[in-house]
Amino acid sequence: MRSFFALVLALVVCAPVMAQTPFPVRNVVSGQVATVPKGDYLLTVQCNIQAGGKLVIDAGASIKVDGPGIVFNNRGVLEINGTESDPVSVYADAGKSCGTLFCPWASGQRPQLLVSHLNWTSTVNANCLFLQATDFTITDSTITNRASTTAASRVCVSLNSGSIGTISASTLDGCSPEITKPSKGLVVNRDDVVDLFNVVINRTTEPVDINKASALVSGSIE
Repeated sequence: MRSFFALVLALVVCAPVMAQTPFPVRNVVSGQVATVPKGDYLLTVQCNIQAGGKLVIDAGASIKVDGPGIVFNNRGVLEINGTESDPVSVYADAGKSCGTLFCPWASGQRPQLLVSHLNWTSTVNANCLFLQATDFTITDSTITNRASTTAASRVCVSLNSGSIGTISASTLDGCSPEITKPSKGLVVNRDDVVDLFNVVINRTTEPVDINKASALVSGSIE
């Protein structure tokens, strides 16, 4: 009997502790295509996609974020291929923070963002998605800002510098513990063009903020 308990104790002590997989991509250079397969990941440093590079995130990837104010800095192509049964999730680790998906224009090349079935939850006072001169498609996704402190910069999706694209069958959620805290669902600036199809803007103090008369917004908002 003593030998049996000793064996059980040895198995318990020696059993491996399953570590969370570090996010496998940190920098995608021009001419490179990198793919992140389905899995559970921990992202602790900013992931950069350079102009001419492409990052593909497969259905079922769950990305827990620890801290970066900008999670993805995309100057190239970022393709997020979630499905209804296997969405892609990006969210903060417990007690940590998850910031922004940033698509900055640079060197005359427009970033591209192609998103399907993405659940993105930001916990900082910033934009969840900030698209600058970006060609984008966002469908069947939920973009949530859970920042808890007061700041005018709490935005689900911000378009800038002539971004062009569509948002369809998606929810933009300003979800603050106190609904009176300022938040915006969609910000549209000069020369931006966005088509909205069955978009729900929820729990925001200002659902749509159009900053310039030359912006074009069409479609349906609930």
